[in-house]
Amino acid sequence: MIFAGSLVTRGTARALVTATGERTEMGKIGRLTREAEKESTPIEKKLAHLSKRLIWLTLALAAIIGTAGYLQGRDLTQMIETAIALAVAAIPEGLPIVATIALARGMLRLARKSVVIKKLASVQTLGEAGIICT
Repeated sequence: MIFAGSLVTRGTARALVTATGERTEMGKIGRLTREAEKESTPIEKKLAHLSKRLIWLTLALAAIIGTAGYLQGRDLTQMIETAIALAVAAIPEGLPIVATIALARGMLRLARKSVVIKKLASVQTLGEAGIICT
């Protein structure tokens, strides 16, 4: 069997093409890789939960501020714009980035102590450990 990307250094050969694209062995592996579900790490689950709570809190505060401003006699259009601006500014888009940076820093600190880490999520798992037996 010859796979795409195989390197032949010398000799002659005859080959019969039996499949191309997704129907090849490499195509099947690629499809399985794309279809495989990525399991969320505990920190990703916690961040998703926190983000949802912050979004609802932010939307509620924006609505309260917008309503309070309107009841004080401010222009309705201006208060809607202010509420939207507050909601957009307060929703934590950078929260996953901050968490990833924190995990990467932990990974670097462990690497300085000759610890090999293959998955970034392992840093979090190790951080949750209470006792390490060696």
